Amino acid sequence: MTRNGVVLGIMLAALLSGCIPRSATTPIRTIDAAPAEADAPRIDPQMDTVFDEAPVWEMRPVVANAATVAEGSYTVVAGDTLRSIGNRT
Repeated sequence: MTRNGVVLGIMLAALLSGCIPRSATTPIRTIDAAPAEADAPRIDPQMDTVFDEAPVWEMRPVVANAATVAEGSYTVVAGDTLRSIGNRT
């Protein structure tokens, strides 16, 4: 058996080992309890005043400038890019 065959066999066995179902005698791992509330990071109660400032943008009305485009069709050719199609139409 070649070296590549051995490596492939080991990789295949490792991948398939995750598909083996757990037996009834296999112990179930438990996750440690969540940290106590004293250990959890807290948000400063004074943070509610951070956003009292006016927004830095201002609203402006939209000017309608739609243009009418004539009907047409184009058959895509091998090697066309979106830019080249847009330039031709």
